[in-house]
Amino acid sequence: MKKIVLAIALAIVSVSVFAESPLNLGLKFGLNNSRLSTNLSDYKQENINNYLAGAFARVNVGRFYLQPEVYYNSKGGDLMDKALMDKINSFDFKTVDVPVLAGIKLYNTSSFNIRAMGGPVMSFVTEKSIETKDLTIDNFKNHFFGWQYGAGVDFLFLTFDVRVEKSSGITTSSQVSPSTKCYLLSLGMKLF
Repeated sequence: MKKIVLAIALAIVSVSVFAESPLNLGLKFGLNNSRLSTNLSDYKQENINNYLAGAFARVNVGRFYLQPEVYYNSKGGDLMDKALMDKINSFDFKTVDVPVLAGIKLYNTSSFNIRAMGGPVMSFVTEKSIETKDLTIDNFKNHFFGWQYGAGVDFLFLTFDVRVEKSSGITTSSQVSPSTKCYLLSLGMKLF
């Protein structure tokens, strides 16, 4: 029993040391809810649920931090014909996303903090699954740019983020001009 208590105490102390480090590296996993929007008035946008997994680094400077990340993400959406109420367009993109977020710790202690962050994200498409009569797969770019903003909570070595991502310019078509909007929930673990 003493060994278990000692191991738990040692783990808490080491995690507290990692939480105060000027550099944190970690892994993150999460879910997203995304929607593809267009300027076509005949269609209704439907959200789809997907996942993300990757890694992050956080450079801490007092209450401020810079957090570059890289993760594999899946996002897209469905378009429904308003008159027929039938799904006629479906989009699913597998991407490698690279956000670079600047943030501030609104409440900051050695073992707990509340954060706000925002910054640009670059998405590199690795796979496209498109079922549509209006656009071809060639109309969709292999990379596009967006913005993320949100809030997060850290407790010891765990980190939880809630974010919104908005991206545009994902096609070469000026007639449809779709954009994506994602809601991201992620749970991360600081490795050090």
